[in-house]
This record gives sequence, C-alpha cells and structure tokens, in this order.
Amino acid sequence: MNHTTSSEQDPGIFPWIIRALGRVGYRCVQLFVLLVCLWTVGAICYCPELPSWLGRLLACGYLLGVPCLLYRSDKPWETVRIPLAIALLVMLLQPWIVASNDRPWAADQAILPRAEIQGNQVTIENVRNMTYADPEHFVVQYSARTFNVDQVDSIWFGVQEFSSFQGLAHTFLTFGFRDGDALKYVSVSVEIRKEVGEVFSPVSALYRQFELMYVVGEERDLLGQRAIEREDVVYLYPMRASQEQMKQMFLDVVDRINGLADHPEFYHTFTSNCTNNLVYHLNRLTPGIVRSSSLGIVFPGYSDRVAFNLGLIETDQGFQETKQRYRVDQLAQEIGPADDFSSRLREKIQQR
Repeated sequence: MNHTTSSEQDPGIFPWIIRALGRVGYRCVQLFVLLVCLWTVGAICYCPELPSWLGRLLACGYLLGVPCLLYRSDKPWETVRIPLAIALLVMLLQPWIVASNDRPWAADQAILPRAEIQGNQVTIENVRNMTYADPEHFVVQYSARTFNVDQVDSIWFGVQEFSSFQGLAHTFLTFGFRDGDALKYVSVSVEIRKEVGEVFSPVSALYRQFELMYVVGEERDLLGQRAIEREDVVYLYPMRASQEQMKQMFLDVVDRINGLADHPEFYHTFTSNCTNNLVYHLNRLTPGIVRSSSLGIVFPGYSDRVAFNLGLIETDQGFQETKQRYRVDQLAQEIGPADDFSSRLREKIQQR
C-alpha cells in the first residue's frame, strides 16, 4: 500500500504565488503596451511637422489598425512587435521636432521679453500692457521698465481657476518694488506661446505642440485679463520670503527669460508647465523644498494648498480662510483696468 505524506499531497502556497505574480506581470505588460500605443496615437495626431488632417488620419489608422491586427493574429505576442516598432520609430523622431522662436505668433505673444542687468538695475524690454475693448479685441502695447533689485519688497503668487476641474489652473507671480514712498509691480506668467489660430489643449501640449514663453507684463494686464475680461476666479497670495530670497528669485526669473529668448523650449502639460517652472526657481534657492512630482505641481489648481502647507504663504489663518481672503477677481472687477490697479487692489485686500 502506498502512503503519501501531507507535504506530497499539498503543493503549498509557493506555486500559487508564482502564478499570481505571473498574472500580475502579464497584466502589467498588457498595460504597458496599451499606454505605448495610446501615446503613439497622440504623437502622430499632434505631430507639428504634419498637416493636421494627415496627422489625424494616420493616428486614426494606427488606433483602429492595432486591435484589428492583434485580434486577427494567431500569435498576438509576436504580432504586437509591429505596432511597437512603429511606436519606437515615432519616439525616435521626437528629438527632430525642435522648438523655434520664428513662427507666425499670435498678436499677444509675438514679442519676447529680454532683460539687461547693470549692477543692481534690471531693465526689462517688452513689458506687455494689453487693453481690451472686449475679450476678443485688444490692443497690445510694450514698454521698457527698470527695477532696482535691492528695492524688491514683495512676491505675490497668483492662481487662476479656469475649469470645473479644480486641478486645471494657471499660476503666475507678481514682484513688488519700492520706489520712494510708492510701490511698483510687474507680473510674470509662464505660458504656451500660441501661433495664430492656436488654442491651448492639455492633451496636445504633451506632444511638442507649443513653445514655452515667459510673459512679463503689467499686473492689470496679466491678472486683469483673467479676472475682468475672462471673469475667472483668481487668487493672489503674499509669499513669505526674505528680501535676499526675493532678489535672487527675481534674478533667476530674469536669467530664464533671457535663456528662452536665445534657446527656445517646448511647453509640456506635466513636466514643463506654468507651475513647475516656478517651482524650478524656488528649488534653485532652496533645493528640494518642493517636489516637482507633487500632485499640487502636476495639477496647478492645488498648488496654493502645497504653498500653504510648506509655510510659503504669509498668513496666520487656516487654508480656507486664507483662500477666501486672497480671492481677488471680484475686487479686480470693481477696480477695472485703472492705472493704479495694483496699489488699489492691495488696499482692498488689506481692508478685509
């Protein structure tokens, strides 16, 4: 009579773990292939070197062709090499799509700013000041402005909500400089540089579709157009920083402005957007203070929460109270595009 031990009858948990890991690995490979194919669809569709109709046609062909090819194949894991080879080819062609400062730019972004530093004096050329007849009709004016960096007095962090999804937002900075008994302000906004007829899309901005631009302008332009003309919700927070930190932040921004004028770059929805470019400057002053992978940086609508949690906002109130106090779109609408827009805006904030 044969007698089997319990260990021979029970294979144990080890083979089960192997099978489970195998299934997980298989699903991960499937997910990877899916993501690669979806990325390729977008890269083809939004390739700036192709006519838009041709890009859409080729992308549609790839999107429909891949599942049909795999479904009809008896050996799908061998057949998948074809769409992956196409994806690899598209990926290898990406570096050949280069950023340029020579395109038919939209009127409000046609001229890049540039700065000249002489001692403690910084002169910025092409500071923008747009005036509006209505949201679709405007006059663009430029001027040169000179700032004494030793007189920097404040930094303000702006957040513009333009979507029902809170994560989608735009951020910008305003620097304040003391000029005798008065204060003068200049705003800096990191944006896509639109060509004539282009409209921002967070999806197409993943695929080298838009160049990156630092817009330097009057606050009544950069904040005013968002709060008054577009009627978006806008917050403007005073930042906690020493004068030396403000000075170095401003000079670092100026250096980046000149760098982009000489060496254009692409905007990217996740890796080079309005907020993580500002974080880049902040981390240059205090390395690692903000993680670029933070949810509030990838999704700028949460960036004020990140700043608050890090103690970067000058306030002694809770977050919701701070957010309510520094909501400024309604205040901006009351002031209108006045010459003393910035000083009047801060007077109204102080009265709260």
